[in-house]
Amino acid sequence: MEVFKAEYANPLYRLPMTFTEIFPVGVVSAVSAGLLRNRRFLSAR
Repeated sequence: MEVFKAEYANPLYRLPMTFTEIFPVGVVSAVSAGLLRNRRFLSAR
């Protein structure tokens, strides 16, 4: 844990680590929004 603490103090390490934590959520949100905008997707018929 001490090694991770020392690495995380470096901004060049912290920026990509933070990006990889948040990026997948954004991708899933964008795909979901794109699918749900399509009227034929999940239609009630």
